[in-house]
Amino acid sequence: MKKVISTGILFGGSLSYLSYSNYLQNRQYVSCENKKSSLLRAEQSFSPNHSYIQPPTNFQLECVIMLLRHGDRTPIATEIGETINSREYENFWKRILAPVRDQLLCDALNPVYCIGNEPKEDKYQSPLAQLTATGAHECFSVGKAIRERYTKIGFLPIHLQVNLISVYATNFSRTQHSAQRFLLGLYPEEFRTRLNAQIPVVVRPLSQEVLIANADGKCHALTTLIANSANHSTYPGYKELEDETKAIFKIKNHVKWSEVREVLTCHLLHGVALPVGADTELLSKISDYNTWLWSSWYENKPSQKLAVGRLFSEISTIISKAVTKQSDIRFVLFTAHDNSLFPFKAALEIPSDKWPKYCSNVIIEVAKDKNSQNRFIRVLSDDQEFIICKNKNNSVWCPWDTFFSHINEISVSDDDYQNLCSNYLNKKDNLIQEKERIISEEMNATIKTDNNR
Repeated sequence: MKKVISTGILFGGSLSYLSYSNYLQNRQYVSCENKKSSLLRAEQSFSPNHSYIQPPTNFQLECVIMLLRHGDRTPIATEIGETINSREYENFWKRILAPVRDQLLCDALNPVYCIGNEPKEDKYQSPLAQLTATGAHECFSVGKAIRERYTKIGFLPIHLQVNLISVYATNFSRTQHSAQRFLLGLYPEEFRTRLNAQIPVVVRPLSQEVLIANADGKCHALTTLIANSANHSTYPGYKELEDETKAIFKIKNHVKWSEVREVLTCHLLHGVALPVGADTELLSKISDYNTWLWSSWYENKPSQKLAVGRLFSEISTIISKAVTKQSDIRFVLFTAHDNSLFPFKAALEIPSDKWPKYCSNVIIEVAKDKNSQNRFIRVLSDDQEFIICKNKNNSVWCPWDTFFSHINEISVSDDDYQNLCSNYLNKKDNLIQEKERIISEEMNATIKTDNNR
């Protein structure tokens, strides 16, 4: 009989009475959401689909890769024009964060290990840019759904075996905390033993980060490619939307669309005051434009290669080691951002017709046909199956060779990435330089700001 670990073992017995999973499910969260914002919540937050389509009975899952956006958070940007200053609502944002006591439990069961010991990128932003209690529960719920899905078919064991799981997060509190909450849903403490107590969350420095396109800002080739592809003048109704947005928020210079969208989303979801005209209709229009813009950036393979080529190279290695039994790892979680999903989905030819929801995710499943011994790959985006390669049966299960032939076109080694990033013209006209500056601001707006640095 397996001996169950409790948080009391890690906290000197002071919390031995507490079952975290029950505690989290029963916690009463601070929220100002009403019926209207609840409808918006359904549009902005992913809810797991419990009608998971299992692999064929003759298929045996060998490896699963999951890219997960963090859960609901507080705003990142501090100011929008002359009408919004998020710092004015600091006390409110503090009230809706996941409680410190919860985080202590998470740190004990799923400790974060930072390679290089770099400080968190959002170190000076709290309570802004942080996971909320709602976001924590969202991530826990997704982890719980994944547990039910994969233990039911025997892919994951009922009790935790830490050698089977690998977890990565970016160097931001909200992604790390999201990963920790997901893991508590995946393996609640009652399914952990003394020898299999903790699942570490690994964080890499920005120079090695593969989950954020141009994380360290040094890949000038990518910003050049994007600057040459982005042309808002071709978007229907752009001028009218720009004029309306500037008027509502009293913005004097160019509109930083990602900042406006993310702040507007946070305020509407949590019932925080906004200027007249800043409503769900405006959010819908801005989100549609923002989605169109970001999708256009990654329509071609060169930009995909620079944005997620190293990530696909890593995924390829993980899968190869899993199926050849060179590694025990069979489930890998990457916890990242909305801007991580755009190039990733584009590379897999999955359309992005809406801005990614909180906890939106892409799952890659690798399975072996026990009859033919051939391997196949299926991709799910927010629980929806997608045909990612052409095949005679129009099947969602892509043959191994076809899948890897496709992602090998995108994959890139670290050395080749550095060479490609430096392969750009040093001399650029002023217009291109200005477009690149705006593009960099837009890319950074979804993950961090420099307002408090």
